[in-house]
Amino acid sequence: MLEDNGIPVSMAGYTREMQTAIGVAFVYTPPYERRKGYATSIVAQISQLALDKGFTKCVLYTDLANLTLIASIKR
Repeated sequence: MLEDNGIPVSMAGYTREMQTAIGVAFVYTPPYERRKGYATSIVAQISQLALDKGFTKCVLYTDLANLTLIASIKR
């Protein structure tokens, strides 16, 4: 969970630990907190934690209709 001044603003989790990869999923930011970079930040943090644990890849699970998240991850 990502917080800003002690207030939760975004959350994400992970699924499926594979031999070299981990799945990042369940990314959610409330509508009134969107477009502030919170989802990008929490996905980056989970990805870094996975790399620190020895995984070499992170796979993002998302709805293909979620163009905002997909665009932010491609940056």
